[in-house]
Amino acid sequence: MNDPRPFHEILSEAIDRRGLTLERIRWHLRRRGHDLSPAALSYWRRGLSNPTRSASFAVIEALEQILEVTPGTLTTPIEELRDPDQPGHGAVVNELAERLGLSWDDGLRRTSVHHALVFDDRGCPMRHRVRETFRAVRDGVDRFPIAFHQDDPTAVVTYDARANCAIGREVREDTVVLAEVLLPRALDTGDTGMSEYLVTIGGSTESMTRWGRHTGRRLRDLHLSLRFDPDHVPVEAVLSTEVKGVVREVPQVMTGASIDVHLVDFGPGVAEVRWSWGPGQAGEEGGLRVDGDAPRPDDAPRPDDAPLPDDAPGGDRDPLS
Repeated sequence: MNDPRPFHEILSEAIDRRGLTLERIRWHLRRRGHDLSPAALSYWRRGLSNPTRSASFAVIEALEQILEVTPGTLTTPIEELRDPDQPGHGAVVNELAERLGLSWDDGLRRTSVHHALVFDDRGCPMRHRVRETFRAVRDGVDRFPIAFHQDDPTAVVTYDARANCAIGREVREDTVVLAEVLLPRALDTGDTGMSEYLVTIGGSTESMTRWGRHTGRRLRDLHLSLRFDPDHVPVEAVLSTEVKGVVREVPQVMTGASIDVHLVDFGPGVAEVRWSWGPGQAGEEGGLRVDGDAPRPDDAPRPDDAPLPDDAPGGDRDPLS
């Protein structure tokens, strides 16, 4: 029988029973390839935020091992926090959207999406650029919501418009930041458009080991681009997809310090890239280098400085994970 108590109470009891400090728990997590700040653990333990972001589930699974609790003790209550009618959104995100008078049923059908993520030399996310192309399925569509959930309470999330849109009102609660994207003009049924925006994550201390996307409808193109620091590159990566209950996993070949995945006619389903850091890489200095050990010049361009190609796809969006 599942424990009816909220996640933070179960976590706090497990920590007390194990007798570990938050710093010691962090040490165990880093040995398993996860760099979670003591501040984030403290927030989870006190119920000030919940680790509902997809990338956090691997951390919760590792916590179950470290705290020596039965598998599912911590992951099950987190799964139950997700809104079953809005996969990947969650009750908090839906409430924030309603607060701005927005809905995830925004009248747009995405045809393609391009996600470009950039990580720093500790494996922490810095930037997430999104380009979408879409078609209106009702009249008068002039905006849509976007949301970003960052479990690290010390991180600062900001949105910037890049092309064919503007960032309107924003609302924040716990570690979720939701904003409205304003289109240049209202679209009527059958009209098409494209928008591009940037999510900047400042001061994050959480090293990631996975990133994925859920889509409730078929996408013509789904492109996932992950750019790592040349001094901090995963030792292996795999693409996992699930469509109609069928799971497929394909090892990914690193191209320099990058992983690029392009899926055609994908969904409805989930596409997720998982990766592993080498010894000493999770949140620590050093790690593997690419193309020898020569350091990158200070004025060398970052991997995401180049503009997206004109034909790069854009897409169907659930809140950003």
